Amino acid sequence: MALALLPTTFFFRMAYSESMFAVLTGTILLGFHRRWPTVVLALLVGLATATRFVGLALVPPLLLYCWHSGRRSEIAGCSLHSAGEARRRVAACLAGFVLYASIACWGLLAFSAFQWIRFGDPLIFAKVQYDWGTLGEEPAPLIRRIVATATLEPIWGTYVPSNPAYWARFEPHGNPLFSLQFANPIYFVGTVLLIVFGWRKGLLNRYELLTAAGLLLIPYVTKSYDNAMAGFGRFAAVVVPAYLVMGWLLARMPPVVRYSLLGVAGFFLGIYSAMFAAGYRFI
Repeated sequence: MALALLPTTFFFRMAYSESMFAVLTGTILLGFHRRWPTVVLALLVGLATATRFVGLALVPPLLLYCWHSGRRSEIAGCSLHSAGEARRRVAACLAGFVLYASIACWGLLAFSAFQWIRFGDPLIFAKVQYDWGTLGEEPAPLIRRIVATATLEPIWGTYVPSNPAYWARFEPHGNPLFSLQFANPIYFVGTVLLIVFGWRKGLLNRYELLTAAGLLLIPYVTKSYDNAMAGFGRFAAVVVPAYLVMGWLLARMPPVVRYSLLGVAGFFLGIYSAMFAAGYRFI
């Protein structure tokens, strides 16, 4: 129910890549749990990187899975052999990491190759993002971006009228209740809090935690300042481990509270969908 009614999952019903990416992420996390062959998981991670750039967040969990599925025990046993044998085993382990990491990036590499052939620039998909920056300005100096990101300015600046990222600058209707620009930092921070809660309660395993951390950090570090947090409700919507925590919490609430929250979520899901279809700015 959490996955079905979270308001920002209205993007899953539109012609965007979020729905496919969420399915792939859930499938990969299931594969970690059921101990699927590493090469199968690597191919699926590669498909995720072809779907969205943040699919790279699934590469570290894959390498961790590789480490815990056999290579670690081999290295631990190296002390029982000669120094040469130990070096050979370590080298084989590192080569395995490189191989699986390469397979896991096949989608992004193929997409970059296509753009190189078609447009003469393998990174044009990243460079063109500057033209979509919400602030509508030239890229800020690197030190300015680092300081702003480190001090969480993209988040709190959304609610400061003097800040260039103030939400009302981008909303002609001026109603915060029905503004996704206003709500984007709330969805993002709420997802972070859910993941932290899930970690403290032991609800998420190591692969889910690492995946969630990557899916939250990659967009925040690379996009939060330039985009003034626009689109971060969408980024938060694909953090699949957060739904596990939401489901755990909802299942333990009194029925009246649970159904009230789900009703409010469903209401905003419908409002967001209707406003998007009517042509309002929803990013």
